Amino acid sequence: MRDYELMTIHHPDLEEAEVSTKIDELGSLLERDRATVNKKDLWGRRRFAYEIDHMTEGHYTLITFSSEPGPVANVDRILGLADEVIRHKILVSHGISTVSAPPTIDAAALAANRDSRRGSGNRRSSEA
Repeated sequence: MRDYELMTIHHPDLEEAEVSTKIDELGSLLERDRATVNKKDLWGRRRFAYEIDHMTEGHYTLITFSSEPGPVANVDRILGLADEVIRHKILVSHGISTVSAPPTIDAAALAANRDSRRGSGNRRSSEA
């Protein structure tokens, strides 16, 4: 068996609950094909770096699983036909997770850091 990572981007018009249901259905499909789902990670709604099919955001998910190569081709075919999936990518992970959840930004800490830098004054004028 090989370890795989499956990244999907679902349509932005779907609700979080619908995306979660779709991911659960995908996990069930993998398990029916004798794959072992190790982790399901819903990243939530994120903005794209560029526009895809006139859309600027989507729901990102990551599933890690172990399987023989046969079921992977079936999942790839099903996701390619699914209208609610904008993009998907399946990678062999070789036992090492290559993708981790994006960092969360603490808005209060970011604002405090920005304010502390503003309060220090202009450094160039003190060096002259």
